[in-house]
Amino acid sequence: MLKKTVPILLLTALLAGCVSTKKGSEETLLTLEEQEIALKRTKAPQQANYGVYELQGGIAINAEPRLHPNHRVELSYLADRAPVVAAQGKSSRAKLNVLIDPSSAASWIEFNKAQALDAYFLALDGVYVPYPDRVAVGADAFAATVSQLRFDMFFMEDVAFFVRMAKNNLGSFARGIKDPLVHAVLGYDMLKVFEYIQFDARGKKVVLSATTPYTPNSGRLVGQAQILNNLLNTAVNPGLIVEGAIDGEEMPIMLDFAGDYFFRRGDVSTPVTELVSMGEIAELDVPTVSGTFTDLMPRAGNRMLEKYLITICPLKGVVYFERPTLEIE
Repeated sequence: MLKKTVPILLLTALLAGCVSTKKGSEETLLTLEEQEIALKRTKAPQQANYGVYELQGGIAINAEPRLHPNHRVELSYLADRAPVVAAQGKSSRAKLNVLIDPSSAASWIEFNKAQALDAYFLALDGVYVPYPDRVAVGADAFAATVSQLRFDMFFMEDVAFFVRMAKNNLGSFARGIKDPLVHAVLGYDMLKVFEYIQFDARGKKVVLSATTPYTPNSGRLVGQAQILNNLLNTAVNPGLIVEGAIDGEEMPIMLDFAGDYFFRRGDVSTPVTELVSMGEIAELDVPTVSGTFTDLMPRAGNRMLEKYLITICPLKGVVYFERPTLEIE
């Protein structure tokens, strides 16, 4: 029996401040003719148990992936410092590398891999669901659904992705990761239905739990922070954000496990931020890089986060920070 999870808005905000990367030489944008052919393979959102509503003259969807109860899996990092893990579709031949990226508002998949996973583009009466910012994506992109995504024996059903209409490359959504090649991104729109997602940078592993709650180790618990996404009174949700402060001034902080930096902010240009707070966690004299005008909020990168065992509990609305058992060399 499958667990029905809370609705998730697929039409999401721009992935603010993502790490840009040069387009690979192998990237090929689909021609209009190729797009028209690809978009003939469609499925009504209701067939994937998604809700539909009108938005700005088009349609948007509430995507609801389904999880098998009691499923839990521990996955090893394939990349040196980023949570890229192995996955497959319903067929064992449809293998792909997936970046687990809670800072990404939306989930993404490269065109060829979408085809390999038998993805259906979502459309209702000939109206598709496009990504709202083509400039940010560098190509057209449309919402699609994949019947099954597997992480070892952990199953997700009716998974919604945006398909970037370009072959061999995810553009900036791959976050500059070259080894291994990132084929898909599982963003916070899909992750927030999990009971918990745990990042262990020192052990280079990530844990996904469908329904089993998490209890932190009281002897290792350093602190916790409240997730703010659940409190936002808006249809458009960003990536994972928690309560925070910069130099004592309250400011939401985005947790960016794929960001290869300590701290990133777009409000001022400074090499060091004196005090960064995330709930009960306080970091002093944090090396800081400047963001761009698209940085809607400051980001804690993996170089600041990696010293903690971090467990995100979306349904509980809390992030736990614990001391891990391994030391970073």
